Amino acid sequence: MKDKEIQILDAALHLFNKSGIQGTATSTIAQKAGVSNGTLFHYFKTKTSLIYALYQKVKNDQVDQILEGTDDISNISERINLICTQWIRCAMNNENDYKFCNQFENSVYFDTKSANIEKRLIKKFAEISETGIHQKVLTFMPPDMFYEVTKSNIIGIVGYLKKNPVKYRTPEFMRNILDFYWKSVGKN
Repeated sequence: MKDKEIQILDAALHLFNKSGIQGTATSTIAQKAGVSNGTLFHYFKTKTSLIYALYQKVKNDQVDQILEGTDDISNISERINLICTQWIRCAMNNENDYKFCNQFENSVYFDTKSANIEKRLIKKFAEISETGIHQKVLTFMPPDMFYEVTKSNIIGIVGYLKKNPVKYRTPEFMRNILDFYWKSVGKN
């Protein structure tokens, strides 16, 4: 990615979070990025293409952070705990990215093409689900449901932690959160 392209995406991220996707004009993004409108449209033919490019960049970065090091862990429970912990950490430490993704995923722009970006994460959950069920660590559920249950739990947990940030820095509380999560997916 070129420097000007990154400047434009960074400006867009900031402005979309400040004024909303619909409430942000491309001219404002160009101005914030320190480029002309022509330069912005050289890299992104339309505002929609800019929005999708930003989502793709942010979401891929998030998936990389969530899955980092997980293939090195053979114990399925430990692997799931690491994924959940890294997912929460990613959301808590990258406020702008998290806020933009939530805004995007609840907008008219979110479609099948956008959902495909999560496929790498969904595929990893399918592998873990099959192994966990086979090892009798996870309750049987379709792999895509396992992903959605986990994602819903993480969204709820992060929402709570954003309102109560002291809890995020409390190791015992964070362990209790993982225990709570395991009650919804683990084999009793």
